[in-house]
Amino acid sequence: MNKKDEKRHRFNRPSSDFEASINDCAKLFTVKNIAESLLNVEKYKVKDLINIRKSCLYSQSVVENYRDRILHAWKDQDLKYLASLEYIALIDWKHHTEILERRSA
Repeated sequence: MNKKDEKRHRFNRPSSDFEASINDCAKLFTVKNIAESLLNVEKYKVKDLINIRKSCLYSQSVVENYRDRILHAWKDQDLKYLASLEYIALIDWKHHTEILERRSA
């Protein structure tokens, strides 16, 4: 699902615009969405269906159904860090660091 969304996002854009592969970006969103759902089980509501990607709702459903298994598998991971992963940092590190520098100035 995230792979399909990323392909659609990149449609008609040269691959040189992106430092990360479509697969890597899809994995980032999958991990990020699951971590966000672990930290906030009720993040999304039915009214959010028209405003967010389907993959976010699926992640929340996966967490609601397999929370214990996921927490066991990720027991050594920092969930807050995983939930804070940024797409722009993956696809364009230089631009990401420029944004961070402007924020801290």
